[in-house]
Amino acid sequence: MTMINRFKDIYDRLSDEKSKEIFEKRLIYSLTGEESYLQVLGNQYEKDVLESSEWRTFYGLLKSCGEKVALYSAGYWGRELIRHTKEIAWKYVVDKNPGGKEFQGISLISTDEFIEIAGDYKVVISSRVYYEEIRDELIQKGIPSENIIDGAILFDMSEGKQYFDLQELPHNTNGEVFADVGCYDGLSAYFFDRWCGGNGFSYCFEPDATNISRIHRILKNKDVSKYELIDKGVWSCGGRLGFVSTGNSVSHIPDNNERADSGDSIEVVALDDVLLDKGVTFIKMDIEGAELEALKGANRIITENKPKLAICVYHKPQDIWEIPELILKYNPEYRFYIRHYSYKDNETVLYAF
Repeated sequence: MTMINRFKDIYDRLSDEKSKEIFEKRLIYSLTGEESYLQVLGNQYEKDVLESSEWRTFYGLLKSCGEKVALYSAGYWGRELIRHTKEIAWKYVVDKNPGGKEFQGISLISTDEFIEIAGDYKVVISSRVYYEEIRDELIQKGIPSENIIDGAILFDMSEGKQYFDLQELPHNTNGEVFADVGCYDGLSAYFFDRWCGGNGFSYCFEPDATNISRIHRILKNKDVSKYELIDKGVWSCGGRLGFVSTGNSVSHIPDNNERADSGDSIEVVALDDVLLDKGVTFIKMDIEGAELEALKGANRIITENKPKLAICVYHKPQDIWEIPELILKYNPEYRFYIRHYSYKDNETVLYAF
């Protein structure tokens, strides 16, 4: 089969025009290396968010706070919130461990420093991961709950929607069993629990020791208890592989031309070996380029059970066609959707069901 026919076979399985548009742009980028095609995806997503009724309502709330408003969290989502709220007179950025005196040109202070001057300030928490923990600490230290604003909207409307926002994604009325491959910080298990109304169970695969240490803490804070944490990587077969441990979302099994630092290695398993008898109804994968190999290890689950799939297809240029081709090889009954969830070029997800 020629490459054109291979691409057309995937294209014909895409279930709506939005999926086809995203597929076209990612495919052209993969073939040409021209990044402007990916920039279009990120720019359009950002435009959709900023024109949404949810954003307009939130921005109106911020404007109503007047000049006594502080932002909690000097991280990525805090930076993004500042970038998109030029009309807000942020007086302080608050962080538990401030690394300097300013953040994005705004005075940066510690939590304890803020408590001393808080008064009737409104404080906007931009972190979704640690929202409950930060909120509870502020309340414990005397900040009225009505002065605390959930400001994680930019996360919620991008990566927070990832894997679960597709309206066509069917629910299993008998309960869902979720394979969370690349659990990272536990948020995908949290959003799964919300998506299925608590009527489900998650098997969370995460081999990075730093990430593992925070997953239990985060899920406890978010009242998620129906899960099992499996501290292994996922691959086409069991064994040990080199591993680049970064303690964040980009820890990964290295390619052949990349070596793991200090000879680090992890145990890897195939999903067929550990979950074949668990009644898996939904598999999500975001594992930094190892998705194709991990899918090979789920051959029987996909062939025999046809679970819903939400697979990241942006880590490697060839993922956009090799991953859907492999899925169709295992089970030709699948239809596809593709969605993009980032203001940049990442977070493109292939849905199959």
